[in-house]
Amino acid sequence: MKKFFTLFWALTFLLGGLAYAQNYSGLAAKTNRLSAEKTIPNTKGSKAIDPTTTITCSSLWINGITQILEFTMTYHQSDAEYMDGLKMVFPAGMVPNVAGTSDPLTTDIDPDTDVSLNLTITGQTVFWGVDTYSGYGAYRSGTFNFQVSVTNTDLVGNQTINYTVYGDGWGSEPHTATGSVVISKAPEHDLAVIEIVPNVVLSGATITPQVTVQNHGASNETTWSLTLSDGGAYNSTVTNRPINVGDSLQIDMDSWTPSDVINTLTATLTLADDENATNDTLRKTVYVLANTNAFAWNIVYDDTISAIGPGPVNIALTTGVITQIAINSEDFILAADYVGDEIYGILYADESSFPLVKIDPTTGAITYIGGGKPYLVGLAYDVTTETTYVMDYDGVLGTINLATGAVTNIGGNYEDAMGLACDANGNLFAISLNDHIASIDKTTGTSTIIGDLGININYFIDICFDRDNNILYGALYEMSAIIEKEFPFSGGIYVINTTTGAATLITEVFDHLSTLAIPYTSEPQAVSEINTNQVSVYPNPSNGLVNVQVSEKSIITLVDLVGRVIATYQVNGNETIRFNQATGLYILKVESKNQVSTHKLIIQ
Repeated sequence: MKKFFTLFWALTFLLGGLAYAQNYSGLAAKTNRLSAEKTIPNTKGSKAIDPTTTITCSSLWINGITQILEFTMTYHQSDAEYMDGLKMVFPAGMVPNVAGTSDPLTTDIDPDTDVSLNLTITGQTVFWGVDTYSGYGAYRSGTFNFQVSVTNTDLVGNQTINYTVYGDGWGSEPHTATGSVVISKAPEHDLAVIEIVPNVVLSGATITPQVTVQNHGASNETTWSLTLSDGGAYNSTVTNRPINVGDSLQIDMDSWTPSDVINTLTATLTLADDENATNDTLRKTVYVLANTNAFAWNIVYDDTISAIGPGPVNIALTTGVITQIAINSEDFILAADYVGDEIYGILYADESSFPLVKIDPTTGAITYIGGGKPYLVGLAYDVTTETTYVMDYDGVLGTINLATGAVTNIGGNYEDAMGLACDANGNLFAISLNDHIASIDKTTGTSTIIGDLGININYFIDICFDRDNNILYGALYEMSAIIEKEFPFSGGIYVINTTTGAATLITEVFDHLSTLAIPYTSEPQAVSEINTNQVSVYPNPSNGLVNVQVSEKSIITLVDLVGRVIATYQVNGNETIRFNQATGLYILKVESKNQVSTHKLIIQ
């Protein structure tokens, strides 16, 4: 998703007074959308609300209970028409309730307004907001999740909910969009695994994993089993826990002491007569993290919440505890990385000058080197070749001379780049404001998108590898929180999966860190150490049942031809995997500690 600020505007805004203010109150008044947008004639596009605006429901109805229905609305606009209201009319026998229904429809996502769509219920009609064309509106285009509580009696067959979405009347017709949602009856028997915790374990710790099971069926269940495994020696099973219709259980499994840096926990549920096998298995990546400290640069803070001022800091990545190195409200470091025991970074000087600097990790003192190029947003050191790479906002990769700051462009066009990192084996990765991560070819700058981060990131963020453990960390934030001056920030320290792209929150951080640099002790692996994993995939072609044999513990990722990640597994030795996919050609990615390989897989 393209962010609505330009980089220059955001930098100017931040450095013009917001970045180092000790209190956000009153520094920037909210802009009235009426004055900001309605200076243009009322003759904009041919449509105000796009007919692709839709509402879907992920729930199934169950008779005789009060249940929560989960809805997702995707609102589209083809001009400046914002959403004023939403009306939903429920069928007879499905009575909506105030308690348990979202109020307001969602939190305010528009930084220019304080408007929310509040709830009213009359009979079978649920209404949020107004239908009077206010000319102001609450929500711009986006995806919104919301809930409605209903009590069901004597329902038969599919149930239809009719809805009307109201715009604010600004612009051309149409100002409304209509549609319907069809909800089917829940199966008689359906238990589902919906969650595994935790995401993160401290190195050497013993924890109690928890698995949440939910009853999606129409019958109370007492006879079933649940097994949790890490693909190795750990296996834990519980049986016969009573779970009523619509309820969920969080189950403590046996204690577990993980040893590997990256683990995959697999929860498998067994229920006789279960009518939906697709939700009986859930896999979760669990990271084992050391108490690693990183260098960072704090750019936004509020002394009513945090005692940390602007400038260089140290942060404990697993806890989020920040220690001030020095106060510096004059300089703004956009990106940095360790080169041996030293830190080099990119300084924002003005809109055309992004020079290289050297930063003392102990005192935070800055030594100006120079060079650079406009809009450098990423810097990463490759220990295998002793080369320092940089990337600009347009995604052009280059190398930078640490003595002079001179940049030599390589190429590439990874649009809206906002962070660059290099692992211990010399692999480059970058993230984009379009909310995904990509691998970067060091010789051409060509980017290959790996997957979505799963969060809506924005400006002034950085990524860096813990090279000793080959874990990619990110200091990631949403810009809207900064502009609104609301706390806590929607962000903090994340671990990013370089196979799937998924970002996992480790700890929230109230201060805003624009730079992340992690010290390292490991040396690059020799070539002879890298290509050690022996991989065999058979039969191929296959009917979906595939034997995968590896010589060392590996993460297996199934990807389709357009790059979408379909499934991820952990294999240690020889394992049979069933891929329930349509016939066609797929890519099987095998990632171990020392090697990544890809294999074509034909399902027929």
